[in-house]
Amino acid sequence: MARILILLNCAILLLVLLSPAVAESEAVPRVLILHSYHSPYVWTDRIMDGMMSILRLADDKIDIYTEYLDAQRIPKQASWPAFEHCLKVKYAGEKFDVILASDDDMLDFLIPRYEALFPDTPVVFCGINNLDESRFEKHRAFKGVNQEIDAKGTILLALKLLPDTEKILVISDRTSGGIKTTQKFKNDIQEMGTLKQKFQLMDDYTLPALKKRLQALGPNDLVLVLRIQKIKGIDERSPARFAKIVTDTAPVPAFKLWDIGESDFVGGVLVSPFEQGKTAAEIALRILKGEGFRNIPRVTGSPNVSMLNYAVMKKFNINLKNIPDGTTITDRPISILEEYSGLARLVLFIFVVMALVVLSLVIILFQRRKSEKLILESKRKLFESEKNIALLLKIKTNWWLNSTIIREFCM
Repeated sequence: MARILILLNCAILLLVLLSPAVAESEAVPRVLILHSYHSPYVWTDRIMDGMMSILRLADDKIDIYTEYLDAQRIPKQASWPAFEHCLKVKYAGEKFDVILASDDDMLDFLIPRYEALFPDTPVVFCGINNLDESRFEKHRAFKGVNQEIDAKGTILLALKLLPDTEKILVISDRTSGGIKTTQKFKNDIQEMGTLKQKFQLMDDYTLPALKKRLQALGPNDLVLVLRIQKIKGIDERSPARFAKIVTDTAPVPAFKLWDIGESDFVGGVLVSPFEQGKTAAEIALRILKGEGFRNIPRVTGSPNVSMLNYAVMKKFNINLKNIPDGTTITDRPISILEEYSGLARLVLFIFVVMALVVLSLVIILFQRRKSEKLILESKRKLFESEKNIALLLKIKTNWWLNSTIIREFCM
């Protein structure tokens, strides 16, 4: 008996050790997310939101680690060596299944340090401006998402909404990113051929000069902001503040190329940080699920989004009928029916059920009245038949009596 109990305990212990839960806990995928900038910062936070929108939906649990390079606030000469040392110490001996890297600074940091920090680990990047694939010739483990403005698409969208436009004031800056963006815009304009609209570029200006130029715009003009992170004479980089200055000062509609939360622009075909992060996470999830690395393209196209602001369109009396199909509309007022759509569907369902019940009762009542009429008619006919039979019997009885009397009299 004791021997049986010992064997039984050993069997139970073996089952526990080999159970799927234990095996699963030992094989939890590990993902390291490396961001170029800091948090809270709207661009980085929205990339992170896009990544987590996919990673949270994974069938299996994922251990996620996150680090921030803080490249916008700290010069790389001071921060990059310290960040490299931090990663070496913090993750010494650690092995990740995939790395997600966002924006140019992180890619610039990671490529020359990849072998020393994370050898043989797949890297999926996003938010890389005008990506040059030749950078990855020696690093086959890199896959990712291109980030490319669509100035052409935004201009065509603006002209569809405002076909009487005469002049477009184009605003950029002289930062390295601004220079690249401006060149991409010029290339797009050349591809579009001759347009009747005139383009005026401002990329080197003081704040008073910018305001003066904006205030001078005519009723058939519009503004296109390519990039505005730096203004001459102002040390800080504050794209959100500068963008608001543009929309507050300009008496005409303003369009943009980046979806970073400003609410006073009409919109455009936007580079979306959320879609960048989401697309990168989708690639990472394919890797975690065991899909062949060679089956995944080296670079995925820029997942831009056509987006318009309803409130700003109404402000400038832009015809909503000109909105192209597939465009996302933000700030659209929600009707009472949309706000309480669940309740409205419930009320409609109850109304339909009640209508069907009432209709059924009406049909039943109609059938009953019809049956009652048939019964009354049958009774009437039966009564008439009984009267006729009685009358016939009376006539026959009288005839028989009369015949009997006559016979007796004759005899």
